[in-house]
Amino acid sequence: MAGLTLGRGAGRIRRSHPPAKGALVKRILAALVVVALSSPAWAGPPSAAEAPALYKKSCASCHGAEGKGGTARAIAGKPASAVAGVVNAHAPPMDKLELTPDQIAAIGRYVSSLKK
Repeated sequence: MAGLTLGRGAGRIRRSHPPAKGALVKRILAALVVVALSSPAWAGPPSAAEAPALYKKSCASCHGAEGKGGTARAIAGKPASAVAGVVNAHAPPMDKLELTPDQIAAIGRYVSSLKK
């Protein structure tokens, strides 16, 4: 729907036209790309330096700061694949963690590096 705007000059009123459909589609697509790229899923795999913070946030409250046990059993030194398998099985309370596969793998590598 076209609107009315005041033109420059002697106060003339002229019709303004909405952007062409192609321009509107480009604006919408650009906005979607910005939103998608700002998502954590696009951040890439966590670095080895980020793994301890992921462990602390997601695991330490039950398995202890060094993986030697707490309210849950000790996991220090366990193979990364075993840790990933247990987390992926979504045993409670791990079903509420919402970790990406890359984050799970990083935590697994970190746990396997901990001394028993």
